[in-house]
Amino acid sequence: MKYVKRSICFAFLFQIHYMVICQISTSEIEVIDTDRTEISGDLHISDNLFTSGTIWSQNGNLNINDNFGYTWGNTRTAIFGNNTDHYMYFRTNAIERLRINEQGLDVNGSVIATGIMVSNNFNVPDNQGYTWGNTSTAIFGNNSSNYIYFRTAATERMRIIDNGHVGIGTSNPTEKLHVNGKIRTAQNTWADFVFSKNYDLPSLKQVENQIEEYGHLFGIPSEKEVVAEGYIIGDMDAKLLQKIEELTLYLIEQNKKIEELEKKVRQLEKD
Repeated sequence: MKYVKRSICFAFLFQIHYMVICQISTSEIEVIDTDRTEISGDLHISDNLFTSGTIWSQNGNLNINDNFGYTWGNTRTAIFGNNTDHYMYFRTNAIERLRINEQGLDVNGSVIATGIMVSNNFNVPDNQGYTWGNTSTAIFGNNSSNYIYFRTAATERMRIIDNGHVGIGTSNPTEKLHVNGKIRTAQNTWADFVFSKNYDLPSLKQVENQIEEYGHLFGIPSEKEVVAEGYIIGDMDAKLLQKIEELTLYLIEQNKKIEELEKKVRQLEKD
């Protein structure tokens, strides 16, 4: 082990690279072996420092002047910082690729990631957004016109505009939900049980009493209930079909009575 005390400018060999024009503000350098040199104190470099190994600080900071930084091979690939204007930027192929300023990360272009977690705001320029794989599948927004739209296979599928209206198959929805196309729903039950032989069909007199007393049909919610709670479209379709099928049974029954009366009338005419 070897100790050298100096406080003047000098040149020394670090592995196979040279560091030139430097000043040691402390008086102690410890050469551990041919691959490791330790400095207890501050090291001030007025030019470049080249190394094929690792530079690390055990208890302190590694301070670099504004617009200088870490480079790999040459200055084409580097990390630079500026304490005066408070930003850090990353460079590859001699072109700045990413900058972190006082407000955070500012990206002008695409972000490709396997996952992004945001705890505050994530701001994207107008007509730009989140994409999956490529821009064929994406979510885009426009702050100027106040809308968000969703795209698959490079085609817009759904849009939410400034008043909250949602359009599917249309970019100009005029209702809370405006669909230009077909809607399919799944149902666990349907109304064909009305045609079962065991179905207890209410008499027309019972239906009349129900209407007079409650103002709506059996099994159908009242206007007050619908206004207050709304209704499930598929379930309501099934209930309405139930009433249509009941009406069909009433018509069949009435038709049989009419046919019987017509038969009696013809018999009376013959007599």
